[in-house]
Amino acid sequence: MGKTIKLISGDGEMFEVEEAVAFQSNIIKSLADEDNADDCIPLPGVDSQILSKVLEFCRKHANSPSVHTKFAAFPSELCPKHDGSAGGPSSSESSSAHSETCKACYDAVMKLVQWDLEFVKVDLDLIHHLLKAANYLDIEDLMFMAVEGAANAIRGKNPEALRKLFDLENDFTPEEERDSEGAFLVGRSI
Repeated sequence: MGKTIKLISGDGEMFEVEEAVAFQSNIIKSLADEDNADDCIPLPGVDSQILSKVLEFCRKHANSPSVHTKFAAFPSELCPKHDGSAGGPSSSESSSAHSETCKACYDAVMKLVQWDLEFVKVDLDLIHHLLKAANYLDIEDLMFMAVEGAANAIRGKNPEALRKLFDLENDFTPEEERDSEGAFLVGRSI
């Protein structure tokens, strides 16, 4: 086990995690770089239940490339066999060996993406807390996935279902309701 970082949640619970896990958060990394590494790093904006979920996500991503922010650049950004020059294989490997490596990289990335999609199949209240924590801790991949989870939760729902989901009153008059009927389905404004 490598160097560890101690984190204190907003409700006072201590978490001791490996540096690679904690450093998924740009804020924690910045605070640790300020010579706080020997002390506990307080995180008053995140309670222990949410911090536990955040750390679960960070553990899964700790030794992986930033999948969601670099996926468009695949394979040059994600494949360890690339030397970074023009996105091609390093000169020490054959083309066929490299394509097998990229298949393995692609499979690993897709497995992580599937895990992420399952991770955010939770209720909207938890998604809301994960979004706030990802923003507070500056964890880009978690923010991306929490937004994806929120979008998946509301995708395809009609206005009445959304009102129920978010506990919103229908403040349209019957006439406004009639005039706006179908506007949400065809994308036109009211």
